[in-house]
Amino acid sequence: MPIRWKSYSLVFLMNNELLKTIEKKVNTLIDAGALNGKYAVIFGVNHPGDFIIRRLRDRGVYTSVVIDNNPANHGILFEGVPVTSPEDALSPFNENAAVLICSRYYPEMRRQLENMGYKSDAHIFKILDMGTEADFSLDEELFGKKAESAVRGAVLADKILKEHNAERLLICPVKAHGDVYMACAFLREYLAKSAGGAYVLAVIGKSCADVAELFGVKNIYNATQEEIDALTAAYRMLSDESVLHITQPFWNYSGFISRLDCYKGLNYQDYYKYWVFGLDEAAAPDVPAAECNEGYIRELFRENNLQKGKTVILSPYANSMPGIPSELFEKLAERLKSKGYSVATNAAGDEKPVPGTVSLGFPVKELIPVAEYAGAFAGLRSGLFDVLISASCKKVILYPQKAAAHGTVSELYSVNHFDEGVPAFELIYEGNPQKAVDAIEEALGYDDRLC
Repeated sequence: MPIRWKSYSLVFLMNNELLKTIEKKVNTLIDAGALNGKYAVIFGVNHPGDFIIRRLRDRGVYTSVVIDNNPANHGILFEGVPVTSPEDALSPFNENAAVLICSRYYPEMRRQLENMGYKSDAHIFKILDMGTEADFSLDEELFGKKAESAVRGAVLADKILKEHNAERLLICPVKAHGDVYMACAFLREYLAKSAGGAYVLAVIGKSCADVAELFGVKNIYNATQEEIDALTAAYRMLSDESVLHITQPFWNYSGFISRLDCYKGLNYQDYYKYWVFGLDEAAAPDVPAAECNEGYIRELFRENNLQKGKTVILSPYANSMPGIPSELFEKLAERLKSKGYSVATNAAGDEKPVPGTVSLGFPVKELIPVAEYAGAFAGLRSGLFDVLISASCKKVILYPQKAAAHGTVSELYSVNHFDEGVPAFELIYEGNPQKAVDAIEEALGYDDRLC
């Protein structure tokens, strides 16, 4: 595979390793006493921000306020903390302020605070400069490392293509069910349009491979994160996209794409349809037809003492969406159980079930039939709800109260853009757990069966 180098920029997305780095830096600040008695401030309504608030809280440090430059976020509660502008929170000058920043806009945020009189390491603390960590830098040493990674990726790509007797390698660079789902939803239309030969799809992890298999994808390479990083580096420095293709909009178009969120109704489905795959308006997404292993599901429910048609599966976790307080899910579980319903939590790895619920683990490929057998699936917006788009069960999706560029995250990521399955009830959490539980109860309904 001939290598022709070119410059390329790449947007940053969170992963577990970076979350561990963030947690380590937060712990270092706390252990050094840098936050003792301080007016603790988080700069930015983003996924790292809610993670930092929770980690601080776990260590007995409570965030006073969140600041954000987007007026649409002002006045909301973010992880239970009020959001306002930097000027409202930090003017006049507050010597006791400690502002924590974890953003790719760190340099701009730092300068903004310095113009208000605040100083780095005295008042301004960098948790992570996500721009630098995401390789936006043109530093010669960093470029050299990425060039080496690209060479390894090119060698690996050749190896994968030969082993799978394929002509094209399609790369899903994010370990996220929703991203793989959307890529596969438009894959058939893309292949018909491009009239290319055999392909192999590279994903990270078994659960992402399961999502691809729901669409009938057979030629799958289950890669490690390191391998995907190398393949991505090769893509960024190769000009021949007929051989390597990234199936994720942010990897293709850099950070500017988020500035178009909801512009004239643009949503995340549009990003894949028009920008990743270059399809026209007539192109329709596919939805998977999941096979029901009823024997497996009956045994799963029997072992966990769950009722068919009267079980609500809670899903309180998401990789990229700001979190919602656990109190809401705890109150919801109590309410549902008081009405005679079985309640389970879909938890994986280190995730803990909502107190008083059954921890229920199963392969992603069984998600649709399991949810249909249960009757209802409710939780924080994650890629699991993409997989459930065609499911015939009640679905309740919770969104944080957060702005997108020209709208809200609920408008951007609504699954109801698809004309398939049972429409989801989508609710923006506004900071009142009891009000949210009442709305969810009404949405689910309390019939003899949920569906």
